Amino acid sequence: MSVQASHGNHRAFWRHFARACGGESREIPGGLLIRCGVPGSGWNHLHLDTGPDQEAALEQALEFFAGHGVGWRIFAEGESPVVDGFAARLGAAAQPVYPILNRAGGPAGDPDPGPLHLSTAASPADLREFLDCAADAYGFGAALLAPLAGPRAFEDPALRFHLGRLDGRVVAISAGVHHEDTVGVYFVGVRTGHRRRGFGRAVTAHAIDAVPQAGLAVLQATPAGLNVYRAMGFRTVAEYRYWNIT
Repeated sequence: MSVQASHGNHRAFWRHFARACGGESREIPGGLLIRCGVPGSGWNHLHLDTGPDQEAALEQALEFFAGHGVGWRIFAEGESPVVDGFAARLGAAAQPVYPILNRAGGPAGDPDPGPLHLSTAASPADLREFLDCAADAYGFGAALLAPLAGPRAFEDPALRFHLGRLDGRVVAISAGVHHEDTVGVYFVGVRTGHRRRGFGRAVTAHAIDAVPQAGLAVLQATPAGLNVYRAMGFRTVAEYRYWNIT
């Protein structure tokens, strides 16, 4: 059950993110389509269900994203000959697996966060600072996600953006989603020049602590963050397979 709850939170995050950016999400037989209104496969997805509708969902996603002129990504929750054949037909190579981790909810913060001042975004100005930090941490242009820095981001309190400031400047970020009995942590990033100081762990913990009633905390990890999350009590429970379709 915890694995499906983790999948559910991941989908909830992308539905919220698409809404906040002025994009769309669409349930179809066999999966969930996410279009964030941002170019690039990392921002537009098919979250594929298991079951007999995979082939139809893949073909519908291909038509949908081609109609919008954007690259997209397939997220699959397990092995699937249907997806393998579809990706091979398009010449899309499978990417490294994406670990899914979770841990029991409850306090995750350190008693002393050190020099980092932690807060939650409350205005478009805060979100612009969030995006400036994200651009540095992830290496994309600051204008890419400019649609996020608007009032739609605050329409549903289930989506929150968290900031870690050092001497007044945002140097670490995370996003959190409260969905059913879970809190998910996404978009963890730390500016270059400020890494290896525990700031990523601090903003991750802040996102979890912002939803104290959640029974389960979930996230997906990059190789760089895996050991940090394991030290916080997270354990790998499943893996996503994914392909970028351009």
